[in-house]
Amino acid sequence: MVDAVVIGGSGFIGRCLIRMLIQRGQRVRVVSRSVEPAMQGPVEFLRGGVANLEQMRAAICGARDVYHLGAGGGQAWRS
Repeated sequence: MVDAVVIGGSGFIGRCLIRMLIQRGQRVRVVSRSVEPAMQGPVEFLRGGVANLEQMRAAICGARDVYHLGAGGGQAWRS
């Protein structure tokens, strides 16, 4: 069980957010396609991407808060 899930948490803003959440005593799960950030404390890291519905369902299950910082994909806004 985690308090917060940070999707795309390996970037600059994500690392700052994760540190803030940890300082507040929250248990954090990070979901990212890239390399695990160097974090200390109650951080669980999952490699995954927002395009995978099952990964996202599993990652956010039971979390109180979800922060989406993931980068978009593709070359245009329209799909």
